[in-house]
Amino acid sequence: LWQQLHISQQEFESFCKQNDKQVAISRLLDPDDNIWAKYRLSKFQTVATYDNLNDDQAREHAKLAVEIAKWILGDDNPDVWTEMIAQGGSTNTCNYVFKEDDVSFRCLVCASDPTCCFCAPCFEASPCSTNGHRFQMTRTAGGGICDCGDAEAWRPEGFCAKHSNGCCPTPEGDSTSFLWEDAESIAAAAAAAASDLPESMRLSAPAALDELLQYCCKVQCKTGPIYGAAHGTWVTILHNDNVHSQQQVEEVVRLAIRCTAERADHLMMEAHHKGFVRVTSGTRGACDDAARVLREVGLLVNVVQARVVLHEVQAAGILEAVKGMCSGSTTLRRLAAALL
Repeated sequence: LWQQLHISQQEFESFCKQNDKQVAISRLLDPDDNIWAKYRLSKFQTVATYDNLNDDQAREHAKLAVEIAKWILGDDNPDVWTEMIAQGGSTNTCNYVFKEDDVSFRCLVCASDPTCCFCAPCFEASPCSTNGHRFQMTRTAGGGICDCGDAEAWRPEGFCAKHSNGCCPTPEGDSTSFLWEDAESIAAAAAAAASDLPESMRLSAPAALDELLQYCCKVQCKTGPIYGAAHGTWVTILHNDNVHSQQQVEEVVRLAIRCTAERADHLMMEAHHKGFVRVTSGTRGACDDAARVLREVGLLVNVVQARVVLHEVQAAGILEAVKGMCSGSTTLRRLAAALL
């Protein structure tokens, strides 16, 4: 990470200490903030504006922003504190991936359907085993995961002790009350989180996590300054679908933006592999004209400002990172749920 930035780890840690974490994250997630004038990737130094980033650059910038946000969240190397959370905190689900010749168990009393199963350690430590429930034992061919901790796949009373915390009552006695309260539930969840979070995160994690989730909600709901501005470059985004053939997509892209067959094929394949691609950029009118041609054959298209694409990719990366953190700690999961 530090090889990509024009700043050392020590300088960045000093920046974090000098700024409130919510402020630091808010500035980090705004590509127009002058914080990026110093921390920007070297390959972006020649780019005059973030409106000119291509899709790959936008993804790379978003990935960098997510990594820095994780450093701010934990005040330390994310590899260190995520491992501490996994070791010190209780996890919500097992998710062990079965290997070839592993043994899986399905309780005929607690499993929701024939595809639900436990790994051997979870089953042996669960009430299904100790209470003598009828079960089936199968040797796997590899693939699939252990469902212990997943209330949609298994009755919660059948979870092993390690993965039952996600369904245990809160101190107030209501396992879901923290979802519906406001300040009190956040404070309670933050206090609970302090019990198994690294020391550097205990005071700052609630505020930093709140800032990350608020940002993602604004992007998801399309609110905030970036959606109201009329200036900037516009782009036409083509999304992948499973209806049209590759030849159909290639032909209509070539017609919409008047490009070569090779260029149209490249754009079609990029949408196919990455989920979406910007087929053209420029003024709002030019992008609308291209979108109109693409929509005539039923392709999924939208016209947005270039910076909006960056924010959406960035928010998706943040949500994936938060999901990963919460899967390793029930208390972090409860804190995130309370903040939401």
